[in-house]
Amino acid sequence: MVRDLSRARVAAWSVLFALLVACGGGGGGTSGGTSGDTSGGSGTGDSSGGGSSDTGGGTADGGSGTTQTPDQGAAAVLPTATVSESAGAVVGQVSYTDRVASSRAVEVPRAAAWVQVGSGSDVKRYFTTSDDSGRFALGNLAPGDWEVRSSYPGYLQGSATVRVNVNQSTDAGRFELAPDPDPSTGGIRGRVLDGNGGPIGGAIVGLRSDTLTGAETYLTDDDGTYTLLNVLPGEWTVAAQRFGVGAAEQRVSVQAGQLAIADFVLTGSTGQATLAEQPPSVTARSSHRTAVAGVTVELDANVTLPAGVDAQVTRYEWDFEGDGTYDYQHETTPKVQHAYTATGAYTPRLRVTDSRNKTAVAKVLVNIANPAPPQVRATVDPAAGTVHDTYHFAPQVTLAQGIYVARYAWDFGDGSAQYVSATLGSPTHAYAAAGNYTATVTISDSLGQSASAQVTVRVTVEGSVTVGISPASVKVSVKDAVTFTAAVTGTTDQRVTWRVKETGGGSVTAAGVYTAPATPGTYHVEVTSRASTSATDTATITVVSGGAIGTVQ
Repeated sequence: MVRDLSRARVAAWSVLFALLVACGGGGGGTSGGTSGDTSGGSGTGDSSGGGSSDTGGGTADGGSGTTQTPDQGAAAVLPTATVSESAGAVVGQVSYTDRVASSRAVEVPRAAAWVQVGSGSDVKRYFTTSDDSGRFALGNLAPGDWEVRSSYPGYLQGSATVRVNVNQSTDAGRFELAPDPDPSTGGIRGRVLDGNGGPIGGAIVGLRSDTLTGAETYLTDDDGTYTLLNVLPGEWTVAAQRFGVGAAEQRVSVQAGQLAIADFVLTGSTGQATLAEQPPSVTARSSHRTAVAGVTVELDANVTLPAGVDAQVTRYEWDFEGDGTYDYQHETTPKVQHAYTATGAYTPRLRVTDSRNKTAVAKVLVNIANPAPPQVRATVDPAAGTVHDTYHFAPQVTLAQGIYVARYAWDFGDGSAQYVSATLGSPTHAYAAAGNYTATVTISDSLGQSASAQVTVRVTVEGSVTVGISPASVKVSVKDAVTFTAAVTGTTDQRVTWRVKETGGGSVTAAGVYTAPATPGTYHVEVTSRASTSATDTATITVVSGGAIGTVQ
């Protein structure tokens, strides 16, 4: 499985391993294989991953299942992952296009492919890798729609959207990865074993380059395997260590679109580095795992110096594109803001240097996508009324994450001046003449994209609206209730307001239900049309302590 630098157990081992990687040292072990490569699918993966990778926490299990290749023609048995009353799982298989001697294209299972699932309703992104038969599984996923992506060095990314249900495993199908005509990164895969040939889980695998200062660390899975994707082409040193077991390293040549192999056998103890020699421990993070082009992304990090060491951080350097060129530095804080203008998968790197001249590097994945265009819907209240009534307009806006409205403009459709504001999008307006008007709102977002919507307003001449109340009079007992109805003519707006004219004369609801007071007497309920406040009618209520009740007079 691709490993994530932010996982908690890496921190416990990284301080022991940093000296080995920084100094190029090793011992007590041998490299268990030679550098090699196999063709393989590019995509948005990087060398971080493995489980949940968001700033908000949460986990997903990766499932194990069988790794045996099924007989030809047999139905594929997919791995399983945890489901529950509140969560489901996604399973599937990855293959790639290969050509045999006859040039006939065939689909071959793709092991160690990088698989990511993400949801628009869940900021978390979950990762795993396919097994030797190309199968994968991810569980503990919230119900809803999830996007599944699969990639491998040298191949184009595959994707699908699936619906996850509780207590079920959803089959995402087969991802058939096509060759990438212009791959830009490669990868490294291998296995760490002990002297008896047994797998070493939790071993630290480090990666360093002559052009990159500091150590980057990863953990092997329980079966001793590891996979590092999105590695830049060039010469790398890969080292593996398990404290109390041994350490070893080897040189690996990474080529674009290919997966180099680096296996290790650890056979002896390496001891523990002194605190004075340990570099800082760094975990990088981003405010956005996925953002749109032009949106500002905040990059930050947690930095810890070895306990008891008299040192302090003297320099923070950020390589925003992850291309080996550090674009920004600061002496006191790792926090910085940066806007990516082009779409793609970026791996910004932070290099930290302390007063002992010890360095460490950490990185984080940021996906930059094309911004979705804004959407707007126009509303007005009331939709129908009279001349000189006040009409309240409002837009309902949908924007991509990180985008904001920079300008609102309303054209009320009556030739009056437009309403324009950078902050307030809900104006009021009064029409001077009767008629049907089309009001238009146009919004512009912070990226310069715009959208418009219209709404119709029906305006009548004031005084042409009438309202009638029924019953016109009624006799009720104290504390009893009676329902009045209102009929509005001259407008399509049937909304009315109710009130009791006398203080202490009872109460009336918005639905016209009147409740008599405890004191007998004569009271009045008034109804008013909301289309024209001059259109009113009144009913008389006689409240008695007994006698004929509910009599219409």
